[in-house]
Parts: sequence; C-alpha cells; structure tokens
Amino acid sequence: MFYTKNRDVIVLVRWDESFQDSKATRYKVFAYRYAGDISDTPFVKMDRLFRNFGDGYDGILNGKRTDFPFKTAAAIRKRLAELGSGDCGNR
Repeated sequence: MFYTKNRDVIVLVRWDESFQDSKATRYKVFAYRYAGDISDTPFVKMDRLFRNFGDGYDGILNGKRTDFPFKTAAAIRKRLAELGSGDCGNR
C-alpha cells in the first residue's frame, strides 16, 4: 500500500492459489481516491485506473510460466507515470 501526492491510495493484494497441478501467486491492484466529507464513505474506488492494472498471476499455469508485471510499488508507480497519472488522478 502507498499514497500518491494527491493522497490517493494504491493497494496491492497478493495470495497463493492452487489449481490441479499448478500453484501460483495471484496479484490484484486497487486504487482509491480520498473523498473526505463530500461522500458517505471517505474513500471511493477508482475503477478506471484499476482496469489499467487488473489482476494476474506469478507461477506455472497450464504448464507455462506467467509473471504479473505490477507486483511492486516501483512497477506500479512506473505504470502510473506511463499512463500520465503519476499523481494517480482519474484521467
């Protein structure tokens, strides 16, 4: 989890999963904007940004190696910069 300059919250979640003969680590990236007093909930999910990261796996699935590219804060920040959302805005 980390905060952007605009106090948005980026959360990376990971967990292990097993499938028949395969084992992998699954990753999911979530983004939330702080709404404060203007909303019933203090944080609003930023679906548009979330879709740019999605979820994925690290491990062997169906006999093939797969690597999720956004499993560190540095990789997520780099992708935000590429998207022109270094401040994690909803653009």
